[in-house]
Amino acid sequence: ERYPISGEINRTVSNPEELLEKVKDYYLKLDPNIESLDGYSLDFGVWRFNLRMSNTEPLVRLNVETRGDIDLMKSKTEEILNLIEDLGWDNNHLNPNLIDISILYWYYIDIIFGYIEYGEQ
Repeated sequence: ERYPISGEINRTVSNPEELLEKVKDYYLKLDPNIESLDGYSLDFGVWRFNLRMSNTEPLVRLNVETRGDIDLMKSKTEEILNLIEDLGWDNNHLNPNLIDISILYWYYIDIIFGYIEYGEQ
């Protein structure tokens, strides 16, 4: 795949605006190109991500993309999700109606590429 992408991943947080600033500040040390048209888009050359707020719910929405490196995309997605959890994921107010599609996405990717057999747990 030329540009592997995580797909949009939603996380409930207590203060989305504050979280966006904290995540941006965390990555400033890596000197990314930053756009702030819709949330923050940080570009590091070989990978980038966009983190934005929902206008209607206390959510942040994450997309991660790389240039042809699926392993880098997976590791950076995990890194940012861990950072979101550390900085502001509101475990007490999770919306059970939100499905983390990234889990299903990776499950089916693993099936497609033969890493696991269909139905295996």
